[in-house]
Amino acid sequence: MPSCTTLSLQGIIMKRIASCLLLSACVLAVGLGLSFPASAGDASFARIFGTVSFQRPMKVFGQWIDVQKRNRARSIYAGSPLKLRSNETTATLLSKAGQMSGMQRLRFINTFWNRYPYVTDIKNWGKQDYWAIPSEFVARCGDCEDYAIVKYYTLLELGQPVGTMRIVVLKDTLRKLAHAVLAVEEGGSIYILDNVSNAIVSHDRLSHYVPAYSLNRDNAFVHIKGKKL
Repeated sequence: MPSCTTLSLQGIIMKRIASCLLLSACVLAVGLGLSFPASAGDASFARIFGTVSFQRPMKVFGQWIDVQKRNRARSIYAGSPLKLRSNETTATLLSKAGQMSGMQRLRFINTFWNRYPYVTDIKNWGKQDYWAIPSEFVARCGDCEDYAIVKYYTLLELGQPVGTMRIVVLKDTLRKLAHAVLAVEEGGSIYILDNVSNAIVSHDRLSHYVPAYSLNRDNAFVHIKGKKL
């Protein structure tokens, strides 16, 4: 299955990361105007994929702000049940997933949404990069960040604490392209829900993923590969 080739802000932030690799994390925090994770939930992601995580103002990530605004107005989990693939509706999906917990639930949600075909933003929207809300994904499918978004909102609807989830925009160094996944904390570890695989693995097994930034409802972060001393 193909993955993303273009994501907003990713190129800019990756260049910033590259230029700062030789600095210590503390110097980076001061020089870039970053702050450390603000809560215990966010702190659990501080070293995701072997990087150092720093908080950034949400206003920097306008596309994500727009996604949240549009989704509040058109949530697939509000109103009458919506017909989905595999003879499911939003109501039956939530009912089945609601009877599960932990890794079983994560695998179920990851596999369910991965059944939707991959469609590039150019084909769907005539744009290099467009972040679709779940209602748009259900209607037209989408690319990597759209899978991450619909999984994020599904788990949020199921009661997953917002601080235990991050949409992570990253670089896949094996395929040499930009990508996005959903990272979820479960049992003290961070697991990755990825549209390229139904398998869910710990972030530390995916050394070819180098995160640029991550987002949830409340906070935004940039990630910097720390220099070994």
